[in-house]
Amino acid sequence: MSLSHAGAAASGLHWNRRAPAPVCGAFARRARATAGGADYDFPFRRMTSLALPSLLHPAWAWALLLGIGLNVVCGEPGRWHPLVLFDRAARGAARRRAAGDSSHGAGLVAGMLLLLAPPAAVLVLRHWWPAGWRWLFEGFVLYLAVGPRGLHEQVAQVGAALVRDDLPAARQAIQHLLGHEALAPDAMPVADAAVAGTLAQGHERILAPLFWFALAGGAGALTYRLVRRLHGAWQAGGAGADPVGRMAARLAYALDWVPARLSAASYAVLGDIRAARWCWQHQAGPRGGPGPIVAAGAGALGLRLGVSGGAAPRSIAGVGRPPQPRDVARALALVASAMLLWLVVLGLLHLVATR
Repeated sequence: MSLSHAGAAASGLHWNRRAPAPVCGAFARRARATAGGADYDFPFRRMTSLALPSLLHPAWAWALLLGIGLNVVCGEPGRWHPLVLFDRAARGAARRRAAGDSSHGAGLVAGMLLLLAPPAAVLVLRHWWPAGWRWLFEGFVLYLAVGPRGLHEQVAQVGAALVRDDLPAARQAIQHLLGHEALAPDAMPVADAAVAGTLAQGHERILAPLFWFALAGGAGALTYRLVRRLHGAWQAGGAGADPVGRMAARLAYALDWVPARLSAASYAVLGDIRAARWCWQHQAGPRGGPGPIVAAGAGALGLRLGVSGGAAPRSIAGVGRPPQPRDVARALALVASAMLLWLVVLGLLHLVATR
């Protein structure tokens, strides 16, 4: 391979117009031998030229390490985080829709524009970014789309408040941790809500964005986070029955179907797999239930999560003893272990796909 071909292959720019690209390395070597040494690139390169690179891209691993490393070391930008700004705009739009300030059609258009504008801006900026350094842009977008550092800090605040037995501070910290989620801490014991929130937020902030980053790069991870934020904002604003709320709910369910089950399987493998499997099968339930993530995670930890509202406390997920303040740190450790497991598996898949 010439130096020009090697540079083009490394930057992801080379495309052989004479024949379709093979899928894996073995077919690539056979095709090159058949074509007399002609070089090939990854499949569907032209179709994904504007999209952020998936794990089939040679520089994808560098973008992955950069995004996760930046978030772990530097944390999140705080109030100027793009997701925070989007959440504020979505909540304001949801409140106006709930008050009946606009028609259904106008609300649907506004919701679609609110959802599609950030990913479209990412695609445009990535297209104008220097080709050889697009992995830097991809890593920065992933840094904004994931939140391991922020999750660790918020869960640590909840755990510290529980250790001090400061229940008002613990509930406030849980509300900050859950953000837009519909899980109500007032209907659950504080430790139960903290464990359930840690498991659920570990999926939403880390594992699911990694799944979509592997498939569609930073644009996929960012789109997932925006859909979840839009869905939560419309639910919190009382406009869940609005067309935008229904659209966001369906999109969130569709985008989360596969990642949620992979996250639940990860929790199960890293904990008590038999209990996690039983809880997943018998307690996950339909939409509105604890779901496979919380059910499998609670079973893996050997904890029984419940609600205190109603005539008597009742269990909703897990088996074993009720959670204690120290179990919040155990839930966070399970999420961290799942993240490391995903990084290893995705790295191996990347090596196999690009060898």
